[in-house]
Amino acid sequence: MQKVIKFFNKNYLLIILNIILIILTICIFTNFTYDFDNYILLNFAKIRNNFLTKFMILISEFGRWYFIATIIVLSIFLLKNKKDFFILIFNSFFVLLMNLLIKIIFTRIRPINFMIVEEKGYSFPSGHAMVSFTFYVTLLFLIKKYIANNNIKKILQIFIIILIILIPISRIYLGVHYLTDVVAGILISAIIILIEKKYLKLF
Repeated sequence: MQKVIKFFNKNYLLIILNIILIILTICIFTNFTYDFDNYILLNFAKIRNNFLTKFMILISEFGRWYFIATIIVLSIFLLKNKKDFFILIFNSFFVLLMNLLIKIIFTRIRPINFMIVEEKGYSFPSGHAMVSFTFYVTLLFLIKKYIANNNIKKILQIFIIILIILIPISRIYLGVHYLTDVVAGILISAIIILIEKKYLKLF
């Protein structure tokens, strides 16, 4: 019993996140969240306007695989430690592949009636939320490690934190994901980051 308590105390956040993810997944695929998800999308649809739509499309681009791939290519010349470079790759393309696999397993249809941009593939979990969260959180660790100038460091950190918040929101606004898709993507990413930090000692 003491070993169980010790294990929980050491891993309580990881355990809690996994429990929340499991409960959320069950609720989604028993349609328990259907009305709530649609209510959120309806309220986002009410605030749409031309300027905000263009802004959200722009924000969403920061979570596209080709934008992230471009930053990774540029990072070759900036990261002195090649281990950090491979961590960045792993936390991008591995997570992307994981996301695609989960989507194939669960095959949740996108909220087609709310979509204002064209998006293919399944809905759960949000690839933008999952991949961008893992990638940009990794960037935060690398900025802290590599950028010596405090002012530049703070500006970059604030910009990235804004992206981490706005990219998932943009996917709901554009009607290509339910709120629960986005939350699930963030939860999975947070679990991956915690495992890497706690057990793999990558950060």
